Amino acid sequence: MELTTFVRSDRVLFLESTTKEEAFHELVECAFRTGLPGSNMELEPLFSRLLKREEQFTTRISAEIAIPHVVLPGLNDPAVVFGISRAGILYDSGDEGPVHLLVLLLSDRESHIELLSQLARLLHREELAESLRASRSTEEALSLLLRGPAPRLRAGRDEGLELSRTTFEHALDMALQTGVRAIILNADSVGTLEFIRRDLSAVAVYLVTNDASQFDRTEYGFREIVTVPFKGLTRTNLVELSLLFILSRGLLGKGDKVLNVFGTPGAGYLDTILYTDVEWEFRIFFAIHGTDRPVDLQESVFSRAILLAHNLATEGREGKPAGSLFVLGDYKNVARYCQQLVINPFQCYPEEERNILDPSLEETIKEYSRIDGAFIVRGDGVIVSAGTYLRTEVPFVNVEPGLGARHAAAATVSRMTHAVCVVISESTKKISLFRGGERVMII
Repeated sequence: MELTTFVRSDRVLFLESTTKEEAFHELVECAFRTGLPGSNMELEPLFSRLLKREEQFTTRISAEIAIPHVVLPGLNDPAVVFGISRAGILYDSGDEGPVHLLVLLLSDRESHIELLSQLARLLHREELAESLRASRSTEEALSLLLRGPAPRLRAGRDEGLELSRTTFEHALDMALQTGVRAIILNADSVGTLEFIRRDLSAVAVYLVTNDASQFDRTEYGFREIVTVPFKGLTRTNLVELSLLFILSRGLLGKGDKVLNVFGTPGAGYLDTILYTDVEWEFRIFFAIHGTDRPVDLQESVFSRAILLAHNLATEGREGKPAGSLFVLGDYKNVARYCQQLVINPFQCYPEEERNILDPSLEETIKEYSRIDGAFIVRGDGVIVSAGTYLRTEVPFVNVEPGLGARHAAAATVSRMTHAVCVVISESTKKISLFRGGERVMII
């Protein structure tokens, strides 16, 4: 289910409200005015549910953006209403500043979490809220939502296009001459694909981006567009994570050789071609997805956990370094080794309200990261518990000198189960992935 299908001009409005409650009324009225087929919910009860949901967890996902949302059983088609406030609306406490973009999501239970996740990726674009606030019409705002603001690139347009064209042409020639399996093209360093001049049918080209909605897979003949929703990565981590997500979708396999074509994100040009032998140089996928150790972990849940870990490592909690441990997947076996250190803060909440894919839970997760113990997350993204102590019948697996209790616990529980563990080091801010008792990747 693609979010862009539900982005409509009659559901984009400039808010006149000055308070959150008034803004919610405007959004709900727009949703009812444009139709909610299949739902028997009336306007005022829906408004009340939005306010009650807000009392549980704030739906603010960034300084300027909030996503109030409600599950409506029986709703035939999701409704997404974009409310733009030029003046700003006080959303939480006054010291957090005003919100300028409110996005109301109404959907059935089955599609709710998936659409929330897609909304988070859509709204993660830099400067989107500022660009929407400056838009002069709903048509201009709709265009920004579907395509995003023009990127700010370091290189001049003509210079960047020529350098990108030369680099990519060399990669295509190398692929044809060496017989590599595929080319992985990172689009976020470029901002445009106008440098592509050749038919791509002779070699598999996978486009990697943190915002897939900007590109059309069929326009240039890409085999797939793969979303890697991270920013601020080093070049090495960018290549590793791109390969990880492509491999996890079954697009490449053991023994394949690939060419990675990329540049510095935001630079405006491609400047690097890297040859990679998947089997010899990229062991993370085979450590996680080896046939002898199956895992029920969904790709979107894994990527969201890595993104949260990345945010905790770079931003911390209220500007202070934050260490944490996420245990992902194989909950049936992981549960045997779990014991609560504190009352579980996620207990008794509906599953759709405590899914790691819900972007409005990010601040809550950051807050609970200060509690000793681990986050236990099912393979479908539902957060089972926080502040959880991991105990096993065997001694901790030995880990490298300098690593702490979180790393030892991750190594041990990942050896005893099929879970994947993501650890953030409070002192070094490095992210470690554990699988099968081994530290298989460092970000």
